[in-house]
Amino acid sequence: MNQQTLAEPKGTIYTIGYQGHSTLEFLSLLTDHCVTLLVDVRTVPFSKFRDFNRAPLEQKFGSKYHWEGDRLGGKKGHREVFYNEGLAWLAKEALKQTVCIMCMENDADKCHRKKWIGADLEKMYGFRVVHL
Repeated sequence: MNQQTLAEPKGTIYTIGYQGHSTLEFLSLLTDHCVTLLVDVRTVPFSKFRDFNRAPLEQKFGSKYHWEGDRLGGKKGHREVFYNEGLAWLAKEALKQTVCIMCMENDADKCHRKKWIGADLEKMYGFRVVHL
């Protein structure tokens, strides 16, 4: 796959952090932006806020939720092994539907979803990345 940046973005990929959001606010942001696939990039998809644990998210979203933390997680050591495969999968999905990458950190500037994933999606695949 050619991984050079295009002049015009291929599309938009959203990112969101659940920290500081109620469940209702979180769901409203996804609905307002017509998100059809929520991609969880937490290495460990658990939270002290039960609504944001993997199992409740799978129940709530069904096939519209996908955990990708094994390839795109932010914990040291995970990124190197399967990161590029996960990034290619994410880019492919974003061409078919409206994708939002989810992590815990509300401030995208402090999160790997912007520093690594978002930056690489822009540079390598030509997507516009918008942080909700």
